[in-house]
Amino acid sequence: MQYLTAAFAGEGPTDHQFIRRLVQRHLEHVILAGSDKVVEIGGMLEVRPDGEFTNQCDKVMSGFVSQEIYADLLFVHTDAGSSVADALSTRVEPIRVAAAEQLTYPLQVVGVVPDRETEAWMIADIGAIESVLGLQSKHLPRQVAPKSVHTVLDPKAVLAELTKAVDSTSGRTRNVRRPTQRVERLFDSLANEVSFEVLREIPSFRVYEASVVKALKAVGILS
Repeated sequence: MQYLTAAFAGEGPTDHQFIRRLVQRHLEHVILAGSDKVVEIGGMLEVRPDGEFTNQCDKVMSGFVSQEIYADLLFVHTDAGSSVADALSTRVEPIRVAAAEQLTYPLQVVGVVPDRETEAWMIADIGAIESVLGLQSKHLPRQVAPKSVHTVLDPKAVLAELTKAVDSTSGRTRNVRRPTQRVERLFDSLANEVSFEVLREIPSFRVYEASVVKALKAVGILS
């Protein structure tokens, strides 16, 4: 049996609510599908120095350098803004370089960079949205093809429209930009339901998945 420890650093509560769970589920999926080894994954540690949600290089690395945190894989989430490549090079790569320079073991750093915002990956799978929201697709105000997610300028607004469609039946309104407990459960549910096959239609997810495979090969879990 091989033991694997993973850690996650993200920008905010939504990232830890949705992306962290999606990353853990996807990691398990890739290992089960591609490894002939028995692997035990020791959860997904949250990197939150002083309780802060952050992906800033010095703050993320502080726990590893002080040996308060150990992991084989470190997943670093950041929103892409206008460019996935720029986000990877300016916000993820410095952490990878710092890990190589400051640690005595080879920490594998994987960038998790959805197009523009986290919500871009949330709104890609209409089937998951139907299941989680309890609405048929014909009642959804907006539908976005996975291949077109990168063209959506405000994914958060699209998600707000979708959740508002549910609340309109009950006369309630909700601000997705300030998640309520119910919306946080929605994030959890989407993370558990969204299809990897659908997400693979999104270029940014394919970049992420290739990085996961590369990291798992580096630690000897995939060949």
